[in-house]
Amino acid sequence: LYELDEVLAYSATRLFQIAGVQGCTLFRWDPADDALQPWERYPTHPSENGKSEHRTIPLDELPTARLVLETGKPHQVQVSSPRADSFEVSKIRQAGFKSLLLLPLATTHQIIGLARLEHLDSERQFYPHQVQFLSDLADQIARRIVDTRHLQGLKTELQETDSTGAALAEELNTALEKLADQLRRAGNASAALIYRLDSSNEDVAIIQATS
Repeated sequence: LYELDEVLAYSATRLFQIAGVQGCTLFRWDPADDALQPWERYPTHPSENGKSEHRTIPLDELPTARLVLETGKPHQVQVSSPRADSFEVSKIRQAGFKSLLLLPLATTHQIIGLARLEHLDSERQFYPHQVQFLSDLADQIARRIVDTRHLQGLKTELQETDSTGAALAEELNTALEKLADQLRRAGNASAALIYRLDSSNEDVAIIQATS
């Protein structure tokens, strides 16, 4: 079972390599905060030309990101485009980017975040077939993230159950020891045994002994 951090690191690296970009950041979408929370970035330290921050990004700063999350469709942003939002462009320039490709991290039932493919020193234009291929890859990553989080949740529940079971077994063992000792003292005997009767096969087993 891979840890979530391992899945995120591998996914960001593979997107970076396959897309041939200069940076890739995976974000978790937090609708309650109306913001993108950074999950993973590759490379960890961007080139000296960039000023990328590993920080929470309010969606008000990236209207295109909001559009991607709400529609589930990828979008490209280039700082020289006359159609680009001026405030958004200023934020992109401030981060040191020249162009971005934003891909939804989507499963069949939900959009869990966004992948941001970054170019720092030139404006990269992706062709439609490239965008579709990378979008499909982002969907695969989203499914892997969801599956990993689900399995980690089950693992945690099992660990908690095992811990609770061990604690209960210890309490039961202590209680049986006290009961056996009380029986021995009450009967003024040298030893006391507590038996368990299995009604299904009429077997008898000693579950506690004291002397």
